[in-house]
Amino acid sequence: MSQTGFISAETHNLHSGQVEATLAGEVGLLARNIVIEGNKYPGFENKLRGRVIVSRLTQDGLDYEGSAKLDAVEFRNMGQLGFNDTDDPRFSLAFHSLGETTTNYVKRCSFNVNFSPALGFFSTNCVPVEANIFYHSVGSGVIDEGSDNVYKDNLLVSILFPGTYNGAQETQNMDWYGAFNLNKATNPVLENNVVAGSEQAGIRRETARTHHSG
Repeated sequence: MSQTGFISAETHNLHSGQVEATLAGEVGLLARNIVIEGNKYPGFENKLRGRVIVSRLTQDGLDYEGSAKLDAVEFRNMGQLGFNDTDDPRFSLAFHSLGETTTNYVKRCSFNVNFSPALGFFSTNCVPVEANIFYHSVGSGVIDEGSDNVYKDNLLVSILFPGTYNGAQETQNMDWYGAFNLNKATNPVLENNVVAGSEQAGIRRETARTHHSG
């Protein structure tokens, strides 16, 4: 079941009926029954909350590998402002160093107020990301530094620039973000996604290897 839809849709014919376009407002449901919520820390309410990281480690000669099959989960008030580095991504949800995987997915989840990018992939490949809602992320909604991850039917709303977020006036901040930040991704697939209200780019991608549909 999709968590997004249209409201007040109107169909218009352009160029004597040769082109048809639908104008509509996209709406999404943020609330879920299962909620992962970050703590409030006095003085850091708009900067620091919680995070979930799915990764692997070796301890006492044993290898451990995490996996997450997330469906209809709400991530509420998560992430930490300013920690976007590959070796320490303090996002609402990050997948790190899992390689090619068939045991992870993110579907029909909501990311409801993020003080960082909401979702990140680092050296993690082939993960389906479908029918999710990303609301209020700082920097990017999604950062992908993996390979062959698939984004389908997602809605990204209110993606904020860190240089002016929460009253900041970083006049020398020349960083450039996209709601989908795919600059270091290999062969990402995007189908039928919507970006609304990104203060910078909708999609940041410097090569032509991204497949678009819809």
